Amino acid sequence: MAILALMRHGQSLWTRDNRFSGWADISLSPRGREEARRAGRALFASNITFDLCQTSLLSRANETLGLIVSEMQRPDLEIESSWLLNERHYGSLQGQSRRDVSLRYGNARVVSWRRDYRAKPPLQEADDPHHPFLDPKYQHIDKSELPSSESLEDAAERALRWWEKGISPR
Repeated sequence: MAILALMRHGQSLWTRDNRFSGWADISLSPRGREEARRAGRALFASNITFDLCQTSLLSRANETLGLIVSEMQRPDLEIESSWLLNERHYGSLQGQSRRDVSLRYGNARVVSWRRDYRAKPPLQEADDPHHPFLDPKYQHIDKSELPSSESLEDAAERALRWWEKGISPR
């Protein structure tokens, strides 16, 4: 029987500070590291055997996975990474505090950007120094595929591409 375990990264420094993270490469907070360790201990105690781990290119996801694998005492696990598993891209909101964004645009608009399936936050400008176009870890990806903002629908379609290509066949 095949088992698929889905996990979100532990709390990041920006989540702790109530800031939009998206594709910004933010580290885990101390609480996030402990959340990851606790998840790893629970998986170890469950006696479930995994053959493969898959993660995004974001450091908080990789740090989470590293702590989980360590707690599971499985340094031999194969790990694949794909940008298709990255968190939703929050456009120009990335790095901003949710409070400041709510004051600027109104709470209803922010709720729409966060929860409406098709609503996209404002675009991140192509010349923004933090745009994925300029990040070396995305240089192997056609720029036309890299988002400047994503709706929940966009992020789901991107993740579905990885499901069909990298998860389901296994």
